[in-house]
Amino acid sequence: MALARVLVGKELRSRWRGLVIVGLLAAVWATAAMTAIEGARRTASVVDRFQRVTGASDATFTIEGDDTATELFAALSAAPEVAAVDSLWSAASGLGFDRGLWVGLIVGTEGVWGREFDRPVVVSGRTADPTNAEEVTVTQAMADLFDVEVGDRIALPTWDHDEWEAWHEQRGQYPPFNGPLLDVAVVGIVEIADGLGVAPEDQLIVVATPALFERWGAQIGANNRTIVVTFHDPEFAPSVLAQRLTASLGEPVSSVSDEQAYADNLRDATGALTLGLVVLAIAVLVAGGLVLGLAVTREVRRAGVAYEPLRALGATPWQRIGVLAIPIATVGAAAALVAITAAAFASALFPLGPARVAEPHRGIWLDAPVLAGGVLLVVFMVTTSVLCQLRPHRVVSRASASGGRITVLRNLGPATVVGVANAVGSRRARSTIAVAVVTIAGLTAAAWFERSMDDLGDSPQRWGYTWSSAPEVDVPGSEYYELIGSLAGNTDVSRVSFLDSIAVVVADEPVNLSTTVARHGLLIAPVVLTGRLPVATFEIAVGERTARQLHLEIGDRVRAEAAFAGSSEFTVVGIVVPPYTGTAGDPGVGVYANMVTFDQLNPPPTAIVRNLLIQYAAGVDPQAVEADLSALGFRFEARSHARPPRSIANLVGVTVIVKWLLVFFLIQGLLATMLAAARQGTASARDRQILRTLGFTSRDILRAVSIEAAVVIAIGLGLGLTLGLVAGYQAWELTTGDLGVVDSLSSPSPIVLSVVALALVGAVSVSLTVSRAAAGRGRSFRSLRS
Repeated sequence: MALARVLVGKELRSRWRGLVIVGLLAAVWATAAMTAIEGARRTASVVDRFQRVTGASDATFTIEGDDTATELFAALSAAPEVAAVDSLWSAASGLGFDRGLWVGLIVGTEGVWGREFDRPVVVSGRTADPTNAEEVTVTQAMADLFDVEVGDRIALPTWDHDEWEAWHEQRGQYPPFNGPLLDVAVVGIVEIADGLGVAPEDQLIVVATPALFERWGAQIGANNRTIVVTFHDPEFAPSVLAQRLTASLGEPVSSVSDEQAYADNLRDATGALTLGLVVLAIAVLVAGGLVLGLAVTREVRRAGVAYEPLRALGATPWQRIGVLAIPIATVGAAAALVAITAAAFASALFPLGPARVAEPHRGIWLDAPVLAGGVLLVVFMVTTSVLCQLRPHRVVSRASASGGRITVLRNLGPATVVGVANAVGSRRARSTIAVAVVTIAGLTAAAWFERSMDDLGDSPQRWGYTWSSAPEVDVPGSEYYELIGSLAGNTDVSRVSFLDSIAVVVADEPVNLSTTVARHGLLIAPVVLTGRLPVATFEIAVGERTARQLHLEIGDRVRAEAAFAGSSEFTVVGIVVPPYTGTAGDPGVGVYANMVTFDQLNPPPTAIVRNLLIQYAAGVDPQAVEADLSALGFRFEARSHARPPRSIANLVGVTVIVKWLLVFFLIQGLLATMLAAARQGTASARDRQILRTLGFTSRDILRAVSIEAAVVIAIGLGLGLTLGLVAGYQAWELTTGDLGVVDSLSSPSPIVLSVVALALVGAVSVSLTVSRAAAGRGRSFRSLRS
């Protein structure tokens, strides 16, 4: 076996660069796949783990007519189904009010909430001492937005209790924050169930202590109490108890389960993220596995050709297996070790988005089944590649094989013929083309999809928010319409409309009916997908998702009725994106009518939900306009501006995963380019040196190399861009086809140009590397010709 050791050593010295790059490819592939699968498993289980770790409550109860809910608390405490109960006191703080933000102050008055159930997840610091009125904890979103750290003191303005109660009588402009100024110390940063809102502004919460409530509660204007409970049987339906208490207390009692409050919304978000991670894992496994398989197979094939003398010298199959396996198995083992380590550290990035808020144990997540499976994948690929090469090898020089073609097709130029033959005439060349196609297709599809999804999230008009803002109005009711009328003389405002909505029943299904009423300028109308907006009486337009649910098409007649009017028959004249205010619902759900039809179903004086819609003039500074309007009595909060609906927000959150996929393809393309350069710069040098003995000059070799690279990249771009655009389109259709929004893709031109530029850079890099390597080894072969 001395010869075997000599051959192994020689080949390792000559091709160590290729082996290192193959190892990096394997490490990147295994790391990306294991990280995606780990992230999916961690994200999918986050809600259940949060509920288990925190001892999540089962429901909250509220009652009308009793601000302190004293009777409700007593009734729930006595209910046999209830295991634990607490009274939740909450108030609004003036901190951030000038920025349009609401910071909530919350306390479990009995000291049970936050201790026996709904325990906080402590991110840093500790929980507050319940007997200390100056200690509080804040949510992570609160700490991030207001730059608060453990040990800081913050001042919380509050409303005076009496002024707050008086405001309730007449409403209008909010009273000043004349209540106690709470100077408190932040002792911990936590996450709580009440802060699991999808939007960051829903997570701004300060958790105080029962001692603070005892000291200041009677002086602060607060919300009505909610009673939080856990049941002996977690499957018990809180609505059953709410109905019983309504009958016994004589006042309407309502209940909200934790699923309704946050778990369902959070599961929707985590479901989208989990699906995105699974798709990422599949894409990495398939595309990266193909590229890595070709790379490993080619590396083993090169070793098999180099070790062919072992067969002639009588080496056994097992000896040859060992010789073939030693270099690549060593690289595979190192790659697996690197991948396990990298995947373990990368697991600290998960879960993502809203799911991360609910993660009870942030940090490294060692998912043993996934890590073991990743190692087995690497071992399987290495073993299969080695075994596939245990067959006789036929060594044919590409240069000599092309000699006949060069003689016959000399009129085309020998350099051209050699370049084309080397590009498509060998298994190595075809595998290079396959790698280029996979990488280019992946880059194109991922980049196009990610750009289109970002554009969708940044285009409110595509999901129903067709105005600039929807502010509140802080003036008494008698001055309301006078203030609205004053906008007609404001040159910064081009349109003003009201958005009115009521609940109706269409085809036996409850839906939201909306209309817009112009107050200044043209009507702010919804986007029409097909058909037209309703003009005549008893015409309606339907959201796309509602149309699918009710099996409606343009021209159909459908019966609709409201609570305070009889039923009427309406004609569907259009499919639209119904107006979306950013407070509830999803795009594509609802019915839109003109004002006359709306009044037919909602005769006055029945109550409606009314929003003020303002469209700014083109070219104005929105912040400057809103500053001027705020001085008049308009109030701009976070909810006054476009916020993507839950379905869109979930998808936009998934784009971070697509960005990771894009990075994976970029790294894979870079490593594949480096590998191609390393291989062609060594193995292909022999063929080009032979060409020198046949009379090829350095310019001829450079031309042949350039033509070879041009042919490979032309085929790779042609097939890769086509497959990438098809894959990107299909992914977009599958993702957005049921959203009920304007779902047009972004222009692929910038993506195509970027991919072409990257591919050309890679091709030029390989050509220059190969040409330099061939030129550096040409001197000894010139002497053979003399």
